[in-house]
Amino acid sequence: MHNILSLSSHFSQNELPIQEDSSISHKRNFEEAMSDEAVSSAKRSNAKKHASEGGACRITYGANQSEKVFTVPKPVEFKSGQSKLEQIGKECTSRESRSFDALRAEQTLRHLATATQKSLDVRNIKGYQEVQAGYKDGDILISTNTNQGNKALKNIFSDTDKKSQIHTTVSKFSENIAKEFPSSAELADQSVRKDRHIKKFADPIRIEASGIGHMQIIPTDSVSTARDGLHAERRILEAGGTDPVGIKRPCANCYPHVHPDAPDPVGTGPGPGPQWLSKSAQMGDTPASMGTTRITLARNNKMTVDYGSDSDSDA
Repeated sequence: MHNILSLSSHFSQNELPIQEDSSISHKRNFEEAMSDEAVSSAKRSNAKKHASEGGACRITYGANQSEKVFTVPKPVEFKSGQSKLEQIGKECTSRESRSFDALRAEQTLRHLATATQKSLDVRNIKGYQEVQAGYKDGDILISTNTNQGNKALKNIFSDTDKKSQIHTTVSKFSENIAKEFPSSAELADQSVRKDRHIKKFADPIRIEASGIGHMQIIPTDSVSTARDGLHAERRILEAGGTDPVGIKRPCANCYPHVHPDAPDPVGTGPGPGPQWLSKSAQMGDTPASMGTTRITLARNNKMTVDYGSDSDSDA
């Protein structure tokens, strides 16, 4: 396991939970938001409040489609010359690194998502933000958050002939990744997360140990144009899949759908990312309780919400 990093007094390289303000609840409906911009604007304005309630404070960070809301234990006095995200994170306590001995399949799915992301990037697929993978009927469902991304996945993971569609297995994709990205697969330097995951995913011993090497990888179908942008986790769940994991942790809107029976006290469980305010994040009903929010402290000692840290340990 990694040594716990020090940022302020007690940060690890893993999740940084932010205390949720339980008095603030949200239930959103995408059809309403799409048809009534005034109502949608009012909801967004309410979600963006930077106000202290019950000892907790909601803080907006980012702009436009990257706008998101964090909840911290107390108001933050922002100082110039320092990253706003870093200052938000300094109000958090850490969750220590953990072992994956009993979670090799889940860890492999996260590495698979990273390898898929790189495969999409070298094919110059733009616009998607996430890759997630889950289970269905003994196989793997995989999805991005865009229809264009999912069409590209079908080219990566299937070989269509006149009679049938043959889907690539996890083991076969691992072999393909090792051939396509040999510099990553043979990497000695473990400082770059994407290359680190690819190296692990390209290891046949790790794939065998995961117990999922034989499973076929099946991309989810596209959704309607009006719903394009629906987050990858929700696409997998709507297709009948379960337990999606990927590059990022579920946002606060998706987390209750992925973990409906897992209340998450501060310091335990994976927890969600921040609450995104984009329309695509608000599609469908969002349960009132969205759990605690977490930030990732990466190996370079910087904080990010661009990926989760659940698979970032060597443990």
